Amino acid sequence: PEFPADVLAGRTLQMKLLCRTFSDCTTGPRNGLVSGCYPLDSFYKSHPDAEKLRHCKAITTPRVRSQSQ
Repeated sequence: PEFPADVLAGRTLQMKLLCRTFSDCTTGPRNGLVSGCYPLDSFYKSHPDAEKLRHCKAITTPRVRSQSQ
């Protein structure tokens, strides 16, 4: 929320507060969890749904096979 004021005032942007489109904020609700920035926001990192989200992503993310197989 401080982004516009920081830009107009010529202040350095707070990079940790900018969205990096990890898509966890929408993946959570699609799996019945709360929406939040799990990778960057400490509140959501420690939220009980964070582990559930990691599990949801792990079971739905395709794994790339090794070239040697």
